[in-house]
Amino acid sequence: MSDTEASTSESKPVVVYIVPTRIQKKRLKDIKSGARRKKLSVVESFGPRVTHIVSELDNRYKVARKLKIVDYSILKGMELLKLTWFTACIKKAEIIPVEDEHRIPEPPPEEESAAPLESLQQITTTEWACQRATPLRHFNEIFCNALEVLQMKAEFVDSGQDHLRSLAFRRASCVLKSLPFVITNVKQVKGQKDIGGHSRQVIKEILAEGFATEVEETLKDPWFQKVKLFSTIFGVGPATAKIWVEQGVNTVAEAQAKCERKNWMVQWGLAFHDDLIDQVQLIEAENLTAVIRAEAERILPGVIVTLTGGFRRGKSCGHDIDLLFSHPEEGKEVNFLPKLLTQLEQRSLVLCGKLEKSSYGDRVLSRDYNTKGHMDHYEKWLGLMKLPKRFCHEKINPSEYRFLMSNNAPVRGIETCTADDYEPHSKKQRLCEGEPSPITLATSPRTWTARRVDLVIAPYSMYYYALLGWTGSKQFNRDIRLYSQKTLNHKLTSHGLWNFELNKKLPASSEEEIFSHLNLPYQQPSDRNC
Repeated sequence: MSDTEASTSESKPVVVYIVPTRIQKKRLKDIKSGARRKKLSVVESFGPRVTHIVSELDNRYKVARKLKIVDYSILKGMELLKLTWFTACIKKAEIIPVEDEHRIPEPPPEEESAAPLESLQQITTTEWACQRATPLRHFNEIFCNALEVLQMKAEFVDSGQDHLRSLAFRRASCVLKSLPFVITNVKQVKGQKDIGGHSRQVIKEILAEGFATEVEETLKDPWFQKVKLFSTIFGVGPATAKIWVEQGVNTVAEAQAKCERKNWMVQWGLAFHDDLIDQVQLIEAENLTAVIRAEAERILPGVIVTLTGGFRRGKSCGHDIDLLFSHPEEGKEVNFLPKLLTQLEQRSLVLCGKLEKSSYGDRVLSRDYNTKGHMDHYEKWLGLMKLPKRFCHEKINPSEYRFLMSNNAPVRGIETCTADDYEPHSKKQRLCEGEPSPITLATSPRTWTARRVDLVIAPYSMYYYALLGWTGSKQFNRDIRLYSQKTLNHKLTSHGLWNFELNKKLPASSEEEIFSHLNLPYQQPSDRNC
């Protein structure tokens, strides 16, 4: 049992919230102190982490009303228990099994129908997502998950007004994630700028039925399921996925057998789909970061190596590992990435990938508002790396990794090169004579798993803008850039901030300074999860 959280028999962390009503203050304080001494996890406020609600109230209806919850589906997965259960846990210094006698009963039907509604918490949000905190764990997951399914469906269809519909669902979800309370009545979102009629109808139906029919039908739709599946393949977007579905392809195995793979990403993505479909765990990302940082420091002492993306926003898992590099002495980062890749390849960490040279010039920042997307114009390497399976479940000392990789034959998905003339394969990802094919590699016994990795190089004068951009989220980036344009007549990208009125670039020595330039309250990375 950990110092902070006990666990159930299913190894799910147990987090207890005690409803204070009908419990004397001194007794409540003693119970919480006793629980913490016995290393049982108790939180001070009700939130998404809570798994067990404990109360002296005599029925579930009263508990829900005290928590301002009118829809029981919000409590799905949570136990509502009598205080005697928790005091028994404290006595035994462990979480005891929940029996029927421990559960708070349902209310009599006449009491539920007669109980008056408490006043609803009203929704108040800012105009822009970048002006408000959006935490990773929030109170309205059931609604956001539903809206994000409809957002994904609109992205897949991608015709006519579907792009705008997708954005509308995303914005509505973003607002709900920022709320410090659970939505219990659709009236709470009425009239909100970013929550339109379609989104309100979804929320209303979930509150009434526990689900939304349109969402359930979408999830069961074979076309949606197949496009979603194929879109998870490295190198395959919705457009290609839809073509495959139209061609009658039903599974990844069929795509491997039938579909033309001119793009090297698709070739490797299909071969290693079983690896890449699994979420990258935080411990894997941290282990790879430590290993690459150790190699990078040997090449360029003082180099800055930062794990970005969802992991920097507090996520425990993700689709890939994004690393941002820079150096306090501007110019020292030039030619660093080819040298690093050569070293990583020699350590048998590189599976396949493509190096892209920088295409940045100040005209990119100053010319107009159009940008090249999230990745911008930095020098970068996008590809797959081989992570020893030990990386997935235990913390590794960076000095150990050479030994871990020593039993693996040096298999390359890119040509051998020197640091000065590093050249990746062509887009078809040509293999050297005698090298095994991607599918042969994927199906052979191995001590490693394939993971998507992006390595990005930023000059130090742009580092904090790059850090902001590569931290995300996608919607946060979109909103803060639109806000910059429409409110301040500035252009913000991952390269910098251009003031059109002064006709100059605004420097930044921290993320806080960027927010200050934009007259925005600073949002911690963990509050950019819209």
